[in-house]
Amino acid sequence: TERRNAQIALSEAHASLEKSVDERYRVLAEISADYSFVNRKEDGEWVREWITGAVQRITGQNDAQIQDPDHWLTLVHPDEHALAQTHIERVRAGQPSEIELRLITPQGEKRAIYRNEVPMRDPETDEVVRIYGVVSDITERKQLELQHMVHVRQQVAVAQLGQTAL
Repeated sequence: TERRNAQIALSEAHASLEKSVDERYRVLAEISADYSFVNRKEDGEWVREWITGAVQRITGQNDAQIQDPDHWLTLVHPDEHALAQTHIERVRAGQPSEIELRLITPQGEKRAIYRNEVPMRDPETDEVVRIYGVVSDITERKQLELQHMVHVRQQVAVAQLGQTAL
């Protein structure tokens, strides 16, 4: 009985510590990205543990869709779907992964995102049991980069035209 009580106390302490760490991570994630999330493996399936931030604004997803940890894949631009799938497989296999992707929201809005995910393993089984992730909307940055590229190309074209005229 003493041993059992000690095991129960240890389990409760572990759960309390895990909750405290999750709460700290959540607060940090809220201030460092547009949205953050934690997915956990439950009975062999991935489920959403929590999600914060501007996920609805960025993805256009409703509450029910947001709770499905894989639903975001339906938003990925068709040209980048294989990249997104590889990213997910890598994370679920235990490797941290980051990726930039284009999304098309259900409303037809085009967005660019940066997604960074870190898997956590169960220390006893070495199985990936949680995935911590942050997502940033980089649409504006990508648009500025494109405008800059167009401007540089125009300058090069004008310079070449000037050289030809001489």
